[in-house]
Amino acid sequence: MAEENRFVSFVDNPTSATYDAIVTNLKARTTAHKEWSSFQRDYKALAKFLHLVETSNAVAVDLAIKLAPDTDGGNLEDLCRAVGKNIRPHPELVLRVLRQNQLGENGQRCMLDVLPSNTVDNIDAQIGELAARVAAISVVNNPELSEYKRKALTILDDDLHSLRNVKSELKNSH
Repeated sequence: MAEENRFVSFVDNPTSATYDAIVTNLKARTTAHKEWSSFQRDYKALAKFLHLVETSNAVAVDLAIKLAPDTDGGNLEDLCRAVGKNIRPHPELVLRVLRQNQLGENGQRCMLDVLPSNTVDNIDAQIGELAARVAAISVVNNPELSEYKRKALTILDDDLHSLRNVKSELKNSH
């Protein structure tokens, strides 16, 4: 009998043990990468994983950030969107996981500025979401996270500035 895909095991039972089984293999660059590639093609299972991330399951959020470098296309966008949904309700969780994984600026940008689907083609909703994320991150007072807080606020403030410029240009063109 074939061993069950570790990602299937995790979404069915998101515990530290199922998380550790994946992370240990990711560090060793072994079968977990092949399993992740296979798992991403199972849309129901992937949706279940993304739901765990969106609902602030700390080990799922951490795992999503660890998997981002091995994810591309629409799945990467979905992964970033799922992590981003945690910024407003749990900004410290997101900053802590970004710090633990020492994510570079491009990875941080993906996690911070991929917005919910309902903001597409609605510049006011995009501005509102980014402003709410800035407000949420601004109240984090954990000194261990200060560098990541500063980086996150810079990224989000830059995005807000750009969107406000676009909005102004659109307004002036009509």
